[in-house]
Amino acid sequence: MYKNFFGLSEAPFSISPNPKFFYLSKHHREALSMLKHGTNESGGFIVFTGEVGTGKTVILRTMMQEIDDSIDLAVIFNPALSLIELLETICHEFHIDFEEGSSKRVLLQKISDFLTEGYKKGRRALLMIDEAQHLSDDSIEQVRLLTNIETDNTKLLQVILVGQPELQQKFRQPHMRQVAQRITARFHLLPLSIYEVDSYVRFRMQSAGCLQVIFNHGAIKELYRVSGGIPRIINVCCDRALLAAYVDHSHFVERRHMVQAVHEVMGTRSFVSSMQEYLLSGRFMGSCAKLITGTVLAAVTGLTAGYMVFHKNDAEMKLALIEVLKNDPDITGFRKSIQKINADRGAIETARREQTRYRTDILNSTFEEETWKKLLREWGFANATGEISRDCDYLSGKGYRCFAGNGNLNELEKYNVPVVLSLLDDKLRPFYAVLLKLNDRYARLLINNREWIVTRDFLNGAMEGSYRLIWPLPNGEDKVNRYSNPAVQTALFDMLNRYENTDTYVFNGYDKTMQNRVKNFQENNGLSPDGMAGIDTLWALLPYAETSHPLYEEYIAEADYHREEESAQDREKSQDEELSVSGFADTGYVDADNRDNEILKNNHMSVPEIEDALNTDDKSSLKLGAEANHSTADDDNNKQIRKVGNNKRKNSENVENGKDSASPDTLSDKDIEDALLGNSESM
Repeated sequence: MYKNFFGLSEAPFSISPNPKFFYLSKHHREALSMLKHGTNESGGFIVFTGEVGTGKTVILRTMMQEIDDSIDLAVIFNPALSLIELLETICHEFHIDFEEGSSKRVLLQKISDFLTEGYKKGRRALLMIDEAQHLSDDSIEQVRLLTNIETDNTKLLQVILVGQPELQQKFRQPHMRQVAQRITARFHLLPLSIYEVDSYVRFRMQSAGCLQVIFNHGAIKELYRVSGGIPRIINVCCDRALLAAYVDHSHFVERRHMVQAVHEVMGTRSFVSSMQEYLLSGRFMGSCAKLITGTVLAAVTGLTAGYMVFHKNDAEMKLALIEVLKNDPDITGFRKSIQKINADRGAIETARREQTRYRTDILNSTFEEETWKKLLREWGFANATGEISRDCDYLSGKGYRCFAGNGNLNELEKYNVPVVLSLLDDKLRPFYAVLLKLNDRYARLLINNREWIVTRDFLNGAMEGSYRLIWPLPNGEDKVNRYSNPAVQTALFDMLNRYENTDTYVFNGYDKTMQNRVKNFQENNGLSPDGMAGIDTLWALLPYAETSHPLYEEYIAEADYHREEESAQDREKSQDEELSVSGFADTGYVDADNRDNEILKNNHMSVPEIEDALNTDDKSSLKLGAEANHSTADDDNNKQIRKVGNNKRKNSENVENGKDSASPDTLSDKDIEDALLGNSESM
């Protein structure tokens, strides 16, 4: 209906997953890259989750269009099937001929034969299952058994499971442990930020043929407040908002059109009735909120009384009122508070998103076997199975040894190699991480394929004490004596020099001097003084060995990070504004209590704002009314976690303000009252 009016070639906000309208946000790009990378691996499971409507299916369809011709692809979009129906569907998708009513054994044999023949022809097989949270436990176990079809060195079937967050919960159940150990990659898709919502709307409009910016800033803010960044909700609301603007003969979608669309789509009450109930309830009445509300209500009362006494219908009266407000200290103070809140909004948004990412990583790191595989990959062993005893047997043949123990960071620091740590989160739930780097102040952790910088004090407090590591033998030898090759003897000689902190000795092979030095070391460390460097002696000398993966790193966080942390520690906060935070340090992770979470959840609450009118000198373009986001959280409160490496977050680009203009003559009798009540179009 509105396509010709806005110059569109097709409807831009259809909820069907059309790859033409696929908007690549940062998180969608990461998800697509992860799935593409997974198709190049052999065997195992990839788990891709996200909330309803975040765009999982359109990512899946986009990937299907880019699948290599050498891959046989089977896609199941409705997995709510019985076991036999699931096997029949897999056969159908792989174009495997079978007779109706075939038994489970026959279907499995046909799939096995198909995979084997494909491998001989140089082809690979990929099975993708959407809405996988609906799979029964028996069906998941059967899919796992299909991944057991393999040659001596290659699994013949790669499986990608796509579903809602409940799928992750399913794999954390004890009886699903075997399947969880087969998962080689996990990704959780997050909603769009407010800046990405603006870019998303523009992208879809441009893809449909409209290059002009149609949705103004007020409409975008209202859209984000309602949708929470979920693309499916964005599409439905934008479609109705375009229709509302068309009916209104407006070539721009303003906030009032979006509010109308939201009421129609979501079935919500009007803003005025909701706001009146909210104000009367007093649920948000912290000390700061009381002050702001009191100021606003006092201003509204005074304006209403003045308006009733001096009832005039001309623009001059309204402009004079604005001049009075400019000189009101309460109003100007309130305006400065709003400016500060707006300045902090980006930092708060980043903090909330990093908090979500951190918690997602924690939830996906509850199995030690998965973290163990990540440790081995750091050492270059990409084919780790996750079965620790089996992997350790393999490592023994490669010149490494496994070790598990209990201790603190001071002990681990001596070993100077990466370790798998058992940690507890803020709710005392266990999870695992790889400690990659450590110094006196900070540590670098690998959690669910992301690296995080944390303070050393936090890590000490979160450790349960147990750890697991691998350590390299000198040139792969588990003992050193006079018959060992010179390279091994030299490695032992260098370790003894570091232990004794000397360089006065001259290397002459494993001579009498070397033997006596080994005896002295053994006596000092409670070992049998036989003068032979066996496995126990080499383990005791590990802190003095050179390694290609040293644990110690002098510079983990840059200088700006130190200054930010120190300034945050020096700054005192009032009790009402203070957030309860975890031990992580930097912008991004805020573990707020219930009170502060309530504030954060309502940080898009409309409030009176007259900033535009008070800041402008152009009396021909004055119009009141705007929105401001409220949160007592300050940027300095959130200096508690930092993402590093390829995962560092960058500041999102600013959303362009689309401000309407109106002459004084167009200001109605109710404009100022509506603006101060927060019931007008956001400018």
